[in-house]
Amino acid sequence: MITTQSAGGTAIADTANYTAPATPPQPNTIVITVTPQADPSKKTQATITIQTGPSLSLLPTTATLASNHRVTLTATENGTTGSSIIWSVNGISGGNSTVGQLCVVDSSPCQSITTSTATQIDYVAPGAIPFANPVSVQVAIAGNPAISSSAQITVLITFSSVFSQCHHAAAA
Repeated sequence: MITTQSAGGTAIADTANYTAPATPPQPNTIVITVTPQADPSKKTQATITIQTGPSLSLLPTTATLASNHRVTLTATENGTTGSSIIWSVNGISGGNSTVGQLCVVDSSPCQSITTSTATQIDYVAPGAIPFANPVSVQVAIAGNPAISSSAQITVLITFSSVFSQCHHAAAA
């Protein structure tokens, strides 16, 4: 606890707060010096090391896919390891057939992710262009959803998909 005093010796405040910057300075050690106005010879110092907090990164951050195609996404934890993580597409846990599904890598047919430690998944684009396009695939730490990362994926319809849809419609 730090007590600050006016020149007359009366306590002004008994605490002081330091807010670290979002990005640690280089070097990441700072020194805070408190010097009383009444007696500058009685100054004191505190050394603080500022460290980066936990974060998640997701690669790739953008992708463009044809309908029914997939891309593998990889999440990397920084400053923490082994956290339970949650995957979603446009806020829907695991996605769905409208916005795209999140699957175990290389599973065919798509197998839902059943582990909360899966750091690599496949996003499988839906058969039709989703209403919200691009879609947002998000990964977050389960206990702290503020620690998250996302990828924007644009879904395109291919000529073969259009042809197939037209062919099925004509055959009906």
